[in-house]
Amino acid sequence: MEKIGGFTVKLLTLLLGVLIVVILFNFLDISYTEMLISVKNIPPPYLIIYAFFQASFIFLLSHRWKLLVFSAEPDLIYKRGFFFCCISFSNLMNSFMLGPAASVSTKSLALKVIHKISIKKGVFIALTEHALNIFIVGLSILSSILAYLKLGPPLLNTVVCTLLPPVAVLAILYKFDFFREAFFAVIGVVERIMRHLLPKIISKFNGKGYLLIVESFFKQAKFKQSLFFSLLIYYLIVCKAFFLATALNLDLNFLQFLLFYPFIYLTGAFGPTPGSLGFLEMGWVGILSLHGIDAQTAMTFALVKRVMDDLLEIILGLLGYIYYNWRIVTPNI
Repeated sequence: MEKIGGFTVKLLTLLLGVLIVVILFNFLDISYTEMLISVKNIPPPYLIIYAFFQASFIFLLSHRWKLLVFSAEPDLIYKRGFFFCCISFSNLMNSFMLGPAASVSTKSLALKVIHKISIKKGVFIALTEHALNIFIVGLSILSSILAYLKLGPPLLNTVVCTLLPPVAVLAILYKFDFFREAFFAVIGVVERIMRHLLPKIISKFNGKGYLLIVESFFKQAKFKQSLFFSLLIYYLIVCKAFFLATALNLDLNFLQFLLFYPFIYLTGAFGPTPGSLGFLEMGWVGILSLHGIDAQTAMTFALVKRVMDDLLEIILGLLGYIYYNWRIVTPNI
């Protein structure tokens, strides 16, 4: 009964997301034909370069995931391709199931089944990864708010918007011990959120064991590298979205994307439907409309981005799985 209930919830949330998309199409009077024509007019080189962006994105995610795992398990022996395959699959679970909870479960179970790493440790490695994302996005939101407030001349606003996140990350890396308490607070927030999303798993672990795992991360140089890679990943996400917007002839500049993308990211991360279906599209339409983009173009952009991202993750995940199964066990060097 419990499994049936869980499946029913997932199905209902999926139907809710589909319903929101259908309502958006009808309420905004969007033409399917014109939307398909817009997609057809995307030059093939743009699609190839976008695929390269997506492959680079998954590669960076998998490398950061490997750094975090080795921060907790320095002597781990792994098959090449495991981390790439794991990230691709967890991203798909994030898209087709209930968001971050599905991603955390997928990664922790993969570590348990393949490498015998405890579920407890796997969950907290995954939570740390999400904490890094939230931390970078939080810095970006702060810079966006300061830029929108226009507290200074335009040039100063531009500098704040573009340089605050990387300068803050570099400062943290330089004075890592000084900022560690702030990072502990961020991880604590993520833990409390996940206690609601994964109560049966999280409730089994005590705070002391959790803090010991996190403490081990801070003692590893690889953890500092993962923080730097988190910054690169975020800016790659923004560049990827901006490139697709350029391909669809959206009249926006890169600075505008930097300003509003963190709010889109939060919509995608915490939407109640699988992959934030419907809510993410609603967010894109709302934000892009505020920047002078018509609803049809905004909806086309949102749906094309979703379909391309999911399709490429399936293809790249299959390639990663094939590579993973053909490699021999290789120790970390």
